[in-house]
Amino acid sequence: MKVRSIKTRLILLTGLCMIVAATVMTAVMVYSVRKTSMKAASGESISQARGNAAKIKADLESALDASRTLAQMLSSVKDAENSIEMDRQDAAVMLKRVLQENSKLIRIYMVWEPDAFDGRDASYAGKNGYDASGRFAVCWERDAEDNVSRVPLTTYAEEGKNLYYTKPQESSQECILEPFRASVAAEAPFLSSLVAPILADGEFYGVVGVDMSLEPFQEMADDLEIY
Repeated sequence: MKVRSIKTRLILLTGLCMIVAATVMTAVMVYSVRKTSMKAASGESISQARGNAAKIKADLESALDASRTLAQMLSSVKDAENSIEMDRQDAAVMLKRVLQENSKLIRIYMVWEPDAFDGRDASYAGKNGYDASGRFAVCWERDAEDNVSRVPLTTYAEEGKNLYYTKPQESSQECILEPFRASVAAEAPFLSSLVAPILADGEFYGVVGVDMSLEPFQEMADDLEIY
């Protein structure tokens, strides 16, 4: 009986050791697989984030380039050596076409210094599309149905609301403004203004800017899975 007892104990002990070893090995394998999976997932997240960052940069550059190109074209109106003939209607229509051809833009606008465009502000004072000063300020806006229409632009003279004008005016540099809501409604999308100054011979004549929605960027962030 004693021999049997010892033999039985050895069998039981050996079996118990095998069970413990198997449990430990299983735990190690599970941990290893999980770690490998998390590492792979983390790599995918980083790759996705880099791709998103590149797309955001490209979209912002494209929007800023629209402002930059228009500013350069409009500055030729004041260029003594390479001046081109352009009236207010020509300039306004040019902006409208740029907005129509760039679906990612919500608004496009320009504001000129008093009498800077053609010296005829007084002739337009109070007329359709102009305020009492007749200053040349144009804004086109895209609605939810993708229709483009001209809307009033009067905030260029309102302190705190005219950074899109005063910043390029003070710096003579292109700028991207901090995000703001499209309207006072809480559900209104965030926009950002990308503005370029209209310069000729080092003199400031006005600004050209575009507003683009930041919703696509938020959607990218929401879709990014972080492990």
